Amino acid sequence: MSEREHVHQLIDLLPESQISSLVQFLETIVDPSALVDDEPITEEDRVRFREGRARLVHGKGASTTMEDVLAEFGLKPEHFPLHK
Repeated sequence: MSEREHVHQLIDLLPESQISSLVQFLETIVDPSALVDDEPITEEDRVRFREGRARLVHGKGASTTMEDVLAEFGLKPEHFPLHK
C-alpha cells in the first residue's frame, strides 16, 4: 500500500468532528501562499531567534508544548492513541 493510500484510509477512520480540523491543517501545508511570510524581520525577531537557539543548545527545548500545537487545530493528545 502506498503512503497516499494509507493517508486516505486514515482519513476514512476519522470521526466527522475532526474532519474540519484536518482540512484546515492540510490547507496550510498544501497552499504555497500560506507559507510566504512577507513581513520584514525585526531586531526583536532576531533576538527571539537567538534566544531560542541558545535554549535548544543548552537542552531547554521549545517553550511550546505539543498540547499547545494540537490545540491550534482543535485536537487533543488523546486523538492520537499510541500504536503498538
